[in-house]
Amino acid sequence: MAMYRLKRGESKLERLEEFEYASEGSHDFSPQKILTANPEIIFGLPELELINTEALISFSEYATARGSIDLLMIGSNAEIIIVETKLLRNPESTRQVVAQIIDYIKAFSEETLNDLIRKTKLRFPSEVGRLINDVNFAALVQENIKTGNYKVIVVGDYIHPNVLGMIESIHSAPHLSFTIHLVDLHTCRSESDEIIIKPGIVASTVEVERSVIKIDIEPASTTYRINAQTPEPKGKGTKPILTWDQYLSNLSDPSFRQIIDDFHQHWIEEIDDSINMGQVGFSAGLEYGGKRIPIQYVYDNRIAIISEKAGKYSNIPKALYEDYLMDLKQSAYLHDKYIASGKVEVHFSSIDKEILSIILNSAIKLAKRYKSTAEL
Repeated sequence: MAMYRLKRGESKLERLEEFEYASEGSHDFSPQKILTANPEIIFGLPELELINTEALISFSEYATARGSIDLLMIGSNAEIIIVETKLLRNPESTRQVVAQIIDYIKAFSEETLNDLIRKTKLRFPSEVGRLINDVNFAALVQENIKTGNYKVIVVGDYIHPNVLGMIESIHSAPHLSFTIHLVDLHTCRSESDEIIIKPGIVASTVEVERSVIKIDIEPASTTYRINAQTPEPKGKGTKPILTWDQYLSNLSDPSFRQIIDDFHQHWIEEIDDSINMGQVGFSAGLEYGGKRIPIQYVYDNRIAIISEKAGKYSNIPKALYEDYLMDLKQSAYLHDKYIASGKVEVHFSSIDKEILSIILNSAIKLAKRYKSTAEL
């Protein structure tokens, strides 16, 4: 795919030269090393809904019983991201890549929290603190390891979506609840020797409720019985996500329950029923053009203001984003402490009901404007 760059004040386009990686991970400028040092490349993909999450641990070559995971990342909300890098010229870039990464997934699901702490402590002693000291965070990580609640990312220079057609291996792990995303890490070089990277998801798996079909045939008879059985919850991957009532009961400030519950109802009635529950909160989004656009993230102890970067990732027009900021500026406190300083996460302990209402109402107004603009 050809890429071009147009410099400000000039009319002639510069065609960018295709950049070819020398290796998957051994060279300084390789997909594995780039992503290890810059996890925001993965966290910034809007489809993964990790925009307001930071990588607490970015662990390259994480050893398991079935080989080393190229990159293991733990997010600030206990998300587990497993990354495997593959180049087009690598003969394993088709059928074998899926089988290989399923092996890693199954091996990691057999790890314990203590295994993760021990290995992290050896390599990154300064980053192990929250796994040891934050009991709730550690419990979520442990539950995710056990249930296979992972975002699995296969990254390459030209990843073909047909890789996900190799589903025989995926069926071998029905007890785990991972999702696989194929990410194309398209890279070009400019005349000034700058490297330009454009990541993008080309395909993702979807969750399928599998059943077991049992056919009983009577000996020496044409009589048969067919039974369909859905695996028991304990025998299949189950993401440990909250129900709405569980989320409300977990709020660090119970006085915020009614405001957030009202927001939830208004969003469903006026915007979209696209409310995605997680382990520590939810995101309110809208469906447009076949994609889900997350707008507002709310957690059990904090709420996220939409940053300029998040707005760009979600393709929110600049004018609409500026209107959103103006709505937030109803609160001088929000403007001075968060908007002016570029801070995104607002902890419940630092605000009152009025400020929470301003943030949530600003998100609803933004979503309404976005919908009306997109439908024109």
